[in-house]
Amino acid sequence: MTTRTLLLALVASTLALPVAAQEPSEQPITRWVVDLRGALPKVPSDDVLAQPYGLTGTTLPGFGLGVDIGAHVYPLRWKSVTFGVGVSGVISRAHASPITQSDGTTVGTDVTARFSAVAPQVSFNFGSAAGWSYLSGGLGTARLEIVTPDDTDTVYPRRKTINYGGGGRWFLRDRLAFTFDVRFYGMNPVARSDTDHIKQSPRLRMLVISAGVSLR
Repeated sequence: MTTRTLLLALVASTLALPVAAQEPSEQPITRWVVDLRGALPKVPSDDVLAQPYGLTGTTLPGFGLGVDIGAHVYPLRWKSVTFGVGVSGVISRAHASPITQSDGTTVGTDVTARFSAVAPQVSFNFGSAAGWSYLSGGLGTARLEIVTPDDTDTVYPRRKTINYGGGGRWFLRDRLAFTFDVRFYGMNPVARSDTDHIKQSPRLRMLVISAGVSLR
């Protein structure tokens, strides 16, 4: 190896030292991240939603369980704000059984609610490579299915849906973080169609709370 090559290598390593020595809290937000989270959806206790199925709002399942998977990139930073774009997908299920009262009678029926959504998002992120919080929103689609033993032929169309919410990521290791997200899904109403087996449904707002890990 020539003296010139050695000098160039020494200069390059010297220039790289300040960057390598930076703490994560001093570094900008990473270029990309993948989220793997468990989801806790909340089906609204809405009488108008329940009525076409012969139910009441109180007999709908309420909270359920599911998964929330997403991927995001962060191409632009301006002052203290890093701008991101990405998409997340949610699949979940909630179930309610009949309630037996003290006199032996039962109230309600078996009800299963399935919620799924595809949620593109633009995000505003605040923090550093060690961890950051964010606010985000976008326009996507979602589907809410209400299934009972007496109703097996209903068709559930996907609805245009605005999603908005926020959360955060805190890196416990270089590439692994704890993450949580609180998101609302504002779903368009659905008109009744007897020929297409579609039941009427009001404008809805679904809440999904999720937590898990982020990888970068």
